[in-house]
Amino acid sequence: MTTRPHLSPEPLAARSFPRPFGPKYVLLKEIGAGGMGRVYMAVSGDAGMQRLCAVKTILHDKDEAEDDDERLQRRLSDEDLLATKFSHENLVCVFDASRLGRESYFAMEFISGKPLSRVQERCAERAEPLPLGLAMYVTQELCAALGYVHGFQKLGLIHRDVSPGNVMLSYTGGVKLIDFGIAKWTGNALHTTAGLTWGKNHYKNHYMSPEQHLGRPVDQRSDIFSAGILFWEMLAGRALFPGDAARPLAPQIPRPSEFNSVVPGDLDRIALRALAAEPRDRFGTADEFGAAVAQFLAAGSHKRKLAQFLGALFAQEISRETAEQETLTRAAGAQHLPAPVPVLRDATPQPPEPALIGQILGDRYEVRRMIGSGSMGHVYEGFHRGIGKRVAIKVPRTGGRDGASRFHREANAPAQIGHVNIAGVTDSGTTPDGFLYYVMEYLDGPDLEQLVQRDGPLPIDRVVRIGIQICEGVDAAHKAGIIHRDLKPSNVMLVPGLDGETAKIVDFGVAKFAQGADMTKPQ
Repeated sequence: MTTRPHLSPEPLAARSFPRPFGPKYVLLKEIGAGGMGRVYMAVSGDAGMQRLCAVKTILHDKDEAEDDDERLQRRLSDEDLLATKFSHENLVCVFDASRLGRESYFAMEFISGKPLSRVQERCAERAEPLPLGLAMYVTQELCAALGYVHGFQKLGLIHRDVSPGNVMLSYTGGVKLIDFGIAKWTGNALHTTAGLTWGKNHYKNHYMSPEQHLGRPVDQRSDIFSAGILFWEMLAGRALFPGDAARPLAPQIPRPSEFNSVVPGDLDRIALRALAAEPRDRFGTADEFGAAVAQFLAAGSHKRKLAQFLGALFAQEISRETAEQETLTRAAGAQHLPAPVPVLRDATPQPPEPALIGQILGDRYEVRRMIGSGSMGHVYEGFHRGIGKRVAIKVPRTGGRDGASRFHREANAPAQIGHVNIAGVTDSGTTPDGFLYYVMEYLDGPDLEQLVQRDGPLPIDRVVRIGIQICEGVDAAHKAGIIHRDLKPSNVMLVPGLDGETAKIVDFGVAKFAQGADMTKPQ
């Protein structure tokens, strides 16, 4: 006899907001729903330490058959397994996954921005296609994301749902590929389910490759075809397969320049190669597709240009969304469970290193070893036992009132900024001995001071790349009303990746919040 997953007495969407969700989250509003589940804007962290995030839960349908319920549960587990392991600036950071009773959920960064589909709609309303430079930039970043996931741990991963609704453009100019709920990889439970199409009508998903559309075997070149449709549509300023009519089985793909005369022939050829009917005639990899586009992308900060374009395109929406988030976050404060009262020592050092090694903090973070120590605190390598991911755990060296103020600044600032060049903070709490701690992404690389000491003068092009990223991080902080006030080489970490290194600004302990009191002074 199959056991059905727990069904809530009423849909979560029907309940009032804000409302607590387990011991760590407060749900603010529903922001998305589909065949897979629901997504909510939420806040996490103790009172006074709250940060915006998104929480995705499984959607239980009372009318579904029992085997469908089990399949949905497996799909959520599959998505957890994938998304929690990824670490790439063009993918959403998932920092928590667990069960609440018998309901699965996971928490991820909240992206303030718009899906590409909404940007395309707004451009269509203005009868203006996306500027060519931005179309190429978005495609290049999308290909970087696909290149990463296709090569991830040699799993043979395929996204299978690359579409405008699954490409998020952040207001800071980032490009994020989201939603791996129908992804397939070697060994996946869905791998041998021939012809299965999740979530969307088989004949109305106009972003499928021909082979996926017909239920035939697919490989990673299927995602390249889907990305090619997005590239074509951004260039042409129109849908390739418009309307709700059934998609033709053997479509003739016109050149984008037939609809947008400013598209050069080179970009026509790139788009049509990505959209070749036979997989063997497409680009062999997403990286190859991205490189072909990048060679025609002029130099400059396209991330900044995209941020400026979105800022002008959605000026009123951005203002309303910002005000709404502030209102909802304030309302959530009253819903949060009381935070444990820390035992704040007055200017006493932290316990010696072995005191935390081996402990489990917050029922999920295993403290493994110390990886750094400075005048303001210790940093440990931790392991999130729920999602199997390394994290960094920082414990301030001193307590008292000033120590608590610094701790709150250092933990709150990155969450308020939310930028790829700012080291992200995902959680906070109190150790069994009463010491505050916060959890941040694990940065596996040297800081800028160590790099220069080791390598000496850096090549000019590398200096420019690092400098641009630092400026973009600082600019994002300033737009959030935060002044770092301790920007120095040792506070810039350099994290290597497949697409080059990423600069991450750390340590906001003496930051000034321009829109509030100077928190560096005793209150």
